[in-house]
Amino acid sequence: MWEDEKALVTSGERDPDKKEDYSYIGHYLNMKGNYKTVACGIALTEDGKKGWLNINFFR
Repeated sequence: MWEDEKALVTSGERDPDKKEDYSYIGHYLNMKGNYKTVACGIALTEDGKKGWLNINFFR
């Protein structure tokens, strides 16, 4: 689904600015975001029984 919709946009077959194309590529447009960089951090307790994951997205 994701790759199919992405291909429609990047090939020019569907236009993100056209309302009538939204039903074909709406999921891709909603999920892609405009971020360029991602950073993540992982922390575990000493016994390894608990952990945390942090994800930050940057433009």
